[in-house]
Amino acid sequence: MGALGQPARSLPTLLAVSALLVLSSGCGGGNESSGPSAASTSAKSTSTKSASTRTSGPTHTQFVRALDAWCARGNLRFAPLIQQFNKAAVANDFDGAAAALQRTIPLRARYDAALHGMTPSPEDRATFAHYLRDETRIAGLAPRMVAALKARDEEEFNRLANLVHAARNDRTKAALDLGTTQCGT
Repeated sequence: MGALGQPARSLPTLLAVSALLVLSSGCGGGNESSGPSAASTSAKSTSTKSASTRTSGPTHTQFVRALDAWCARGNLRFAPLIQQFNKAAVANDFDGAAAALQRTIPLRARYDAALHGMTPSPEDRATFAHYLRDETRIAGLAPRMVAALKARDEEEFNRLANLVHAARNDRTKAALDLGTTQCGT
């Protein structure tokens, strides 16, 4: 029995839902349609000055290709951690789930730092800012979710998972508005 005489919730249900919300949130998800040419595209600024023109960043197409390539690489890096998290959930292993989620934190920090270093096309700046805002919200919840798992605090864990879900929906909308195929979930 859980707190206040209520039946305890099942850890597999709790963790399985959160695994989908938290771990896959690191990289967006999406289909696997981007190929090697997308992976080699860079989102670095193409700012140049000349007598007749000045550009302030990549084109929309260049930016979306670079963002998709980054998300695709991130999806691959997060996949083993998602598997570990799911395995722990099926085994009713709070500590294993916490450990898997904990390992995402430095990976996500590097991922987010690179995202913040990307230069969007001028027409994508506002939407990309929304994407970054929501990604930052999601990343900021991971340490608190680890703490809730370690404390076996299902209520707090569920509350945080719901916050991740809401931010993830907003981030997905921004990703789709940008036109990405790898960052949309």
